[in-house]
Amino acid sequence: VFERTEVNDQGRYKERQHYCLKCQKRMAQLARHLKTMHKNEPDVAKALALPEKEQKKALKLLVNR
Repeated sequence: VFERTEVNDQGRYKERQHYCLKCQKRMAQLARHLKTMHKNEPDVAKALALPEKEQKKALKLLVNR
């Protein structure tokens, strides 16, 4: 779940904010947050056990839930 991207008063885009489904906090870097804060959760641990290319795909699926 993510918040819509908005333009600030200087005409620049704000970074997209994703909501963590585990702790309900807003994060700009949700994949990094999942790797560091929720690495012991079963679905995140399963994704982290994969090789690097598949790991990125699996984390992207977790972020876009």
